[in-house]
Amino acid sequence: MIIKVYPGSMVKCEGLDDDGNIEVKESLTIKQLLVVMKVPVLMRPLIVVWVNGKNASKNDKLQQGDAVSFMMPLAGG
Repeated sequence: MIIKVYPGSMVKCEGLDDDGNIEVKESLTIKQLLVVMKVPVLMRPLIVVWVNGKNASKNDKLQQGDAVSFMMPLAGG
Protein backbone atom coordinates (compact mmCIF):
# COMPACT_ATOMS: atom_id res chain seq x y z
CA MET A 1 0.00 0.00 0.00
CA ILE A 2 1.11 3.57 -0.53
CA ILE A 3 0.93 6.31 2.08
CA LYS A 4 1.96 9.98 2.06
CA VAL A 5 4.40 11.16 4.74
CA TYR A 6 5.11 14.70 5.86
CA PRO A 7 8.21 14.24 8.05
CA GLY A 8 8.62 17.86 9.10
CA SER A 9 11.89 19.73 9.15
CA MET A 10 13.40 18.08 12.24
CA VAL A 11 12.78 14.43 11.37
CA LYS A 12 15.20 12.81 8.93
CA CYS A 13 13.56 9.85 7.17
CA GLU A 14 14.53 7.38 4.48
CA GLY A 15 12.49 5.67 1.79
CA LEU A 16 10.30 8.54 0.57
CA ASP A 17 9.98 9.24 -3.14
CA ASP A 18 10.12 12.78 -4.55
CA ASP A 19 6.43 13.32 -3.73
CA GLY A 20 6.74 12.12 -0.11
CA ASN A 21 5.12 8.74 -0.74
CA ILE A 22 6.33 5.39 0.54
CA GLU A 23 5.16 1.87 -0.24
CA VAL A 24 4.72 -0.28 2.86
CA LYS A 25 3.08 -3.59 3.81
CA GLU A 26 -0.62 -3.77 4.71
CA SER A 27 -1.63 -3.14 8.36
CA LEU A 28 1.67 -1.44 9.23
CA THR A 29 1.56 0.46 12.53
CA ILE A 30 2.97 3.94 12.96
CA LYS A 31 5.62 2.49 15.28
CA GLN A 32 6.66 0.08 12.51
CA LEU A 33 6.66 2.93 9.97
CA LEU A 34 9.23 4.80 12.08
CA VAL A 35 11.47 1.72 11.93
CA VAL A 36 10.99 1.25 8.16
CA MET A 37 11.85 4.91 7.58
CA LYS A 38 14.95 4.60 9.80
CA VAL A 39 13.95 7.43 12.10
CA PRO A 40 16.66 7.58 14.81
CA VAL A 41 15.70 5.50 17.86
CA LEU A 42 16.26 8.38 20.29
CA MET A 43 13.83 10.61 18.36
CA ARG A 44 10.96 8.09 18.10
CA PRO A 45 9.46 8.70 21.58
CA LEU A 46 9.52 12.48 21.01
CA ILE A 47 7.58 12.49 17.73
CA VAL A 48 3.90 13.45 17.74
CA VAL A 49 2.04 11.75 14.88
CA TRP A 50 -1.05 12.88 13.01
CA VAL A 51 -2.87 10.69 10.49
CA ASN A 52 -5.31 12.36 8.11
CA GLY A 53 -5.34 15.47 10.31
CA LYS A 54 -6.07 13.65 13.59
CA ASN A 55 -3.73 12.88 16.49
CA ALA A 56 -2.77 9.20 16.34
CA SER A 57 -1.25 6.58 18.62
CA LYS A 58 1.94 4.89 17.51
CA ASN A 59 0.05 1.56 17.72
CA ASP A 60 -2.58 2.67 15.17
CA LYS A 61 -2.57 0.74 11.89
CA LEU A 62 -2.19 2.63 8.64
CA GLN A 63 -4.40 2.22 5.59
CA GLN A 64 -3.93 2.79 1.86
CA GLY A 65 -3.86 6.51 1.06
CA ASP A 66 -3.31 7.73 4.64
CA ALA A 67 -1.43 11.01 5.10
CA VAL A 68 0.98 10.83 8.04
CA SER A 69 2.58 13.94 9.59
CA PHE A 70 5.42 13.90 12.11
CA MET A 71 5.95 16.81 14.49
CA MET A 72 8.48 17.49 17.22
CA PRO A 73 7.32 19.49 20.26
CA LEU A 74 9.59 22.48 20.86
CA ALA A 75 10.11 24.64 23.89
CA GLY A 76 11.78 27.95 24.24
CA GLY A 77 11.99 30.85 26.49
